Amino acid sequence: MAIKIKCPVCPNTRLLDMVWGRDAVFEIKCPRCASIINLAVKNNRVTTKKV
Repeated sequence: MAIKIKCPVCPNTRLLDMVWGRDAVFEIKCPRCASIINLAVKNNRVTTKKV
């Protein structure tokens, strides 16, 4: 089962699909609103915030 990560700025609910994550921090750009989003993953828990 995949975790659906949504953009914290716009109504894009499919920013990223993640199957499993241990520890990671990365930034991606939302294709809909062009905002830079910081993603932090710890033990399959995801936090998102706009940079």
